Amino acid sequence: MRIVFDTNVIVSAILSKKSKPGRILEMAIQGKFLLVVSPYIWKEIERVFQYPKIVKELRQKNISPEDINEFLSILEDLSLTVPGNITVEAVKNDPSDNAIIACAVEGEADFIISGDHHLTDLEAYRHTRIVNPETFLRIIGQ
Repeated sequence: MRIVFDTNVIVSAILSKKSKPGRILEMAIQGKFLLVVSPYIWKEIERVFQYPKIVKELRQKNISPEDINEFLSILEDLSLTVPGNITVEAVKNDPSDNAIIACAVEGEADFIISGDHHLTDLEAYRHTRIVNPETFLRIIGQ
C-alpha cells in the first residue's frame, strides 16, 4: 500500500509519537506501507519546521534540529520520492493542497492522510482515498 502524508500529519507525528499520526508514521517506518513524497513535500516539511511556533514546540519536547534532520534522513531512505512533474487543480480554496494530490497521482498512492479539511472534504481523487489519521487507522484495523 502506498500513502502520501500531508505535511501537517508529519509534523503532528514528530511532535507526538503516541498520536494517531505518530502511530501511522511508526507503521511506515516498520515497512507496513510505502510513503510517497515529492520535492514539494520535502520543501514544505523543511519550511514548516522553521515556523517559530513549531520550533518552540520542538524545543519544549527536547527535540533538537539534529533530531529532526536525522528523522527526515531516515524518512527519505524509506520513501519513494516522485519527480513532481504532475499538476492537478482539485482544490480551489487552498491551491497548495494540489501538490499533495499531484504527488499521490504521480506515485499511484492508495491514500492521502491529512488533517486538512480542504483535502479530506474531497474524500477521493481518482483512485486515491483522502482520509484523516483516525479514519485511516480504522480502515486498516488499528
